[in-house]
Amino acid sequence: IEGLLQARQFCQSGFGVCDNNPGICCPLGGRCCSSSGLIHCSAYCCDAGSFCYSTGCCQNNEEGCANLGCCPSGWNCCRDGSCCEPSDNCVIVDGVQGCCPKGETC
Repeated sequence: IEGLLQARQFCQSGFGVCDNNPGICCPLGGRCCSSSGLIHCSAYCCDAGSFCYSTGCCQNNEEGCANLGCCPSGWNCCRDGSCCEPSDNCVIVDGVQGCCPKGETC
């Protein structure tokens, strides 16, 4: 029983213990991120309205992009983790990543 009592953790008011990472307390309504060795935000927690991604937290209206960042849903994810509007394509011109309107040559 003593071992069970020692393993129990308490968090301050408004926070809860993460099931997948018992040493971490996250805000209630937020999400606990796994400790898979990737970079995460706020001690393995994402606030309400966001989700865990390899680079940290993305907002629920975003999508993870190339394991480098987040893009608004429906936007184009570029290889360098940048984002182009739905009306643009990701392009590389002279070694620089950018956006080019669809149907145009950039």
